[in-house]
Amino acid sequence: MPASALDLVGLIEDVIGTQRPLRRLSVQKRRIFALDLAFVALALRCAWLVDIIVVPEAEEAYAGLLQALRQREPIFHGVEHVFEHGSQQSFFVNTSQCRSLLNTVSNVAFMSVDQEPQLVGGQPLSHWMLMCYSQLAEPPPDVLQVLSHLAEHFALPSDLPSTTAIPLAAVLLGYPVAYVPGQSNSLEQVTLDVYALKLRAPGWDSEHTLIKFSCPAALAGIHPARLSPTRIVAELKQRFETRVAALGFTMSLEHSTDILARIAL
Repeated sequence: MPASALDLVGLIEDVIGTQRPLRRLSVQKRRIFALDLAFVALALRCAWLVDIIVVPEAEEAYAGLLQALRQREPIFHGVEHVFEHGSQQSFFVNTSQCRSLLNTVSNVAFMSVDQEPQLVGGQPLSHWMLMCYSQLAEPPPDVLQVLSHLAEHFALPSDLPSTTAIPLAAVLLGYPVAYVPGQSNSLEQVTLDVYALKLRAPGWDSEHTLIKFSCPAALAGIHPARLSPTRIVAELKQRFETRVAALGFTMSLEHSTDILARIAL
């Protein structure tokens, strides 16, 4: 790992230790937090959803963290904290990459999820309905509208509905597939293709998961040019491999299938 990337992770860990809301993080969680925030700052990815800790008064806490980091390292002037009020979730966003999302959002496969059986491409899919907009229609207009607002203000509307917030999060996190909830916010007993992109650096005894997402396996047969495992793995490799190598990491791409009783979107 280049000294710049390693130093950045260490700097974040050090600054976390000075922040009252964060300094009780375990050593392991502090390292995960530092890695994911560093990957945003280094533009390896557009955004990270903070899912390893719940911080009271998150907007104030993360504003304080970024202020402290900016005093030590200018790269953090290109990172903003974005708070989604409905779910009370925090994102760290790379401002430059966020501004470019409108140019790439059409590459994302948006899928509408509902409990009622429907026909997709002439094939019946029980318990749920999935409709792939990618290459068949434009991305949802509400997602485009919020993305445009986010790229300008780096803030989200306080009344953002889940039908917009959930696919928006997928776009920010760099997923090739985004679910749009319908009457149900879950996929039950559906065979899923599950993808995970993991990173490793010299001296590490474990891998770090950069992104993990799923796609209903049935759609690989309906839209193979866009949603087959071979196509998705190739797309992720093309997008990340060069940037990962430039930071001194190696990456692995895992594909598996799974059926879960419930998946919360």
